[in-house]
Amino acid sequence: MQEQEVFPSILDVLPLHFAVEFALEANGQKRISFERFLQQRTSIQGDTFVQDCLDYLSQKILAETASTQQEFNAIKPDEPAPLSSKELGIFLKVMSNSVTSPHQLEQIIQLQNQFLLLYPDFSTMVDGLQTPVSEEEANAYYERLYTGRLSVDEMINLLKGLKKSEGTREHQLFECMIDVLFDEYPFFSKYPEKELAITSTLFGQLIQQDVMHDTQIDRALLYILEALRYPANIKMTDFGVQALTQFEYRLSEWPQFCLNVLQLPGFVDSQPRLANIIKASQKVKQRQSKVTSHISIACIKLPSLSKTTMLEMDGYVKLSNPDQATQDHISSIINYLAVGNIGSKIEELKKLLSSMHYQWFSKYLVNKYIPSKQDLHALYAAVLESIDSKLLDTFVLHETFSSILTSLNSSNISFGPIDQTILNNLGSWLGRITLAKNKPILDKHMAFKVSFVFYVLKI
Repeated sequence: MQEQEVFPSILDVLPLHFAVEFALEANGQKRISFERFLQQRTSIQGDTFVQDCLDYLSQKILAETASTQQEFNAIKPDEPAPLSSKELGIFLKVMSNSVTSPHQLEQIIQLQNQFLLLYPDFSTMVDGLQTPVSEEEANAYYERLYTGRLSVDEMINLLKGLKKSEGTREHQLFECMIDVLFDEYPFFSKYPEKELAITSTLFGQLIQQDVMHDTQIDRALLYILEALRYPANIKMTDFGVQALTQFEYRLSEWPQFCLNVLQLPGFVDSQPRLANIIKASQKVKQRQSKVTSHISIACIKLPSLSKTTMLEMDGYVKLSNPDQATQDHISSIINYLAVGNIGSKIEELKKLLSSMHYQWFSKYLVNKYIPSKQDLHALYAAVLESIDSKLLDTFVLHETFSSILTSLNSSNISFGPIDQTILNNLGSWLGRITLAKNKPILDKHMAFKVSFVFYVLKI
C-alpha cells in the first residue's frame, strides 16, 4: 500500500486532536496536504467536523494565551508546536468555506480577531483569506441545501447572519447568494420536484422573514407573479403557489401585487383559498388607509404635538422630510440593525437624523416595521432611548396611537390572523413605550382604551 493511502487510513481512526497534529506533521514533511485533509474530512463528516475544528482552534488560543502570559515562551518537549500563521490560514480558509450556521460564522470571525492579537504576522494571512466572493462559494451552500445537509430554516438563518454581519465580505456573500437564486429562475421549470419544492419554500420564506432588502423583495414578487401568469406550465405554477403560501399573511403589504395576482386568468378559480386570503388582505389595507368609522378618531385625543413640545434645541423646529439619499441610508441602517451592531448603527443614525425629520422617521418606523417585526421591538426601543428626544418620543407615541386606531377603524374588521398579528404587535409596542417605562395611558385617551379592549374581547 502506498504511503499516500496509508496516512488517510491512519487519520480516519484517530481522535480529532491527534489527527490534526499528525496531519500537520505529515504536511510539514510534504507527505500529505493538510488543506486536502481538512477538505476531505469536512466533506465526509460535515458540520460535526467543522464545529470540532472550531472548538479545537478555540482551545489552541487558550493554550497560546496562557503561554504568552508566562515569563518564558519556550515549548516543552512533550507539547505540540503552536500553529504557524500559514497553518492557521489554511485552517480558517477551509472552515470559512464550510460553515452552515451564523453561529459558526461568528465563531470564525472571533477566532480571526483573537489570532491577530496573538500573532501580528497573521494579518497577512487574514488578507489572503479574504478572497473575492464567487458564485462557486454561493453554489456550495445551495448544494448542501439540495442534498439535505442544510435545511431551509438553517439556510434562512445563515443568510440572516450574513446580512447582519459587520464584515464586508459577509455582505458580499449575502448579495451573491441572493443573485445566484434569482439567476436560477429561468431554469426552475427544469428542476426535479423535490428541488423545486425546496426552492419555492426558500423563496417564500425569504420574503416572509424579511431577509432580503426592499428592492430584492420587489424582484422576488415579480418572479412569483411571472410564474403564476402561465397556468399551462404546471411546474412554475406550483413554484409560484408554494412560494406565495409562505408569506400569505404579509400580503397586505403589497396591494398592487395582490391586485395583479387576482387579475391573472384562472387564478381565483384554481386557487380559491389563496384568492380569499388576498382579498382579505386588500380589505385590511383599505381599512388602514381610512380615517373615519364608527370609532371616530376625531373623538379621541392623541398625544399633543404642541408648539412647546416642538422646541428641540433653541428654536422652533420646522418639520420636513429628508432627501431621498438620506431616506435610503436610514432605511439601510434600520434593515441591518442587530444586537451585535446596534451601537455603531445608532451612532450612524444620529449623524443623519435631524430633529426636523423626527415626524418622518416616526411614521416610517411605526408604519413599516412595528406591525410586522415584534422580535425587533427591543432594538427599536433602544434606538429611541439612545437618541433621547422628548420630541421624537412624542411623535412615535402619536403615530402608534394613530396606527392602532386606523386598524381598528372599520366596522368590517374580521379579527382574522392578519388583524390579530398587526394589532397584537402594535399593542405590544405601545406597552413597551408607555407602561413598561411607567408612562400610563392617560384618562384623556380613555376612548382609545375602550376601543382596544373591544378588540381584545372580540378575539
